[in-house]
Amino acid sequence: SAMSAFDLSSQEAVRRQLEGMEWRSNQYDWKTKRAAVEGPLAAIARSEAQPHFIRGRALEVLTLMPGPLALEVFEALIQQDQSPVLRRRAVDCLCAMPLATTELDYLLPLLESPDRHLGVRVAGCLAKITAPSLEIRTSMQRYRASAQQWEIQSADIMRESE
Repeated sequence: SAMSAFDLSSQEAVRRQLEGMEWRSNQYDWKTKRAAVEGPLAAIARSEAQPHFIRGRALEVLTLMPGPLALEVFEALIQQDQSPVLRRRAVDCLCAMPLATTELDYLLPLLESPDRHLGVRVAGCLAKITAPSLEIRTSMQRYRASAQQWEIQSADIMRESE
């Protein structure tokens, strides 16, 4: 089986599990190996020495392991990473997890990001919250009032695609 070849003896071994043209996040039973892989996946996702596609795959697998470490990694990348594509991917992965509104306050300023595609992803994420805080509702009203039509449509499409 695939699991017998699932070598997790080191961060490099975990990284090798993220390679390949045919890679899929459900290729291995990552969740049962959480104790062994969560730390290495977080380190890989944060490492600027890794190619972006490997970092993105590490983020995708971390969505299967919701918890403080995954949230910390997503927040760090969303707030600080220099790659717009990786920041957007981190928002997408963060928003694929079950979330409490208190965990999302740091996203609010990103609605006004110069990277409009990042703003759209954040708006789509915040729009999915079933009981948003007053701060989120107010920020979303401000966003809708100032956003261009394509941005509003994109955020709505992202929300509906879930």
